[in-house]
Amino acid sequence: MELPVLEPVVLRVAVGVVSVALLVRGRQIWKLAIAAPGILLGVALGVAFAQWWPLPGAGGLVAAGVLGLAGAVAAWMVERAAVVLAGATAGALLGLLLVPFTGAWWAPLVGLFAGGVLGPWVYRAMVPVFSAGIGAAGVAWAAAWPRTAIVLGALAAFGLAVQLMSGRGAEDEDDD
Repeated sequence: MELPVLEPVVLRVAVGVVSVALLVRGRQIWKLAIAAPGILLGVALGVAFAQWWPLPGAGGLVAAGVLGLAGAVAAWMVERAAVVLAGATAGALLGLLLVPFTGAWWAPLVGLFAGGVLGPWVYRAMVPVFSAGIGAAGVAWAAAWPRTAIVLGALAAFGLAVQLMSGRGAEDEDDD
């Protein structure tokens, strides 16, 4: 089993479709977008595994599917840990900046804890902004438009407006 070679037009269309989905529905499909790299890596490893050790029947396809699912789970876990770590780091750095002004040696510790707790909440609230920006860059690339600040800003603003006017999203879920 070999990975297919994508022609440039097919690749641009595929990136364009995914980018439009992220642009206007990013907060609804954010978990899928986070899982996508893990899925792709898992499937690629499954295909490579099937080439190294041929499996009978649909064994290679099953291996690719199982590894793709494992990759999705790993990507979700890494994302959650990274968000908490980034929030804790930002909070600790903010606390460290406050020490000279307040004299409170413990400010970085409070910032570390507060950032770790608040980081995921801030991240979920920013999902529409992130997905609109990523979608805008992908749409501009797929359409071969100039990737200037005006083009990217207009596309991102359009995507953000659509997402904010639409229904529930990632930041509305109570899964934490």
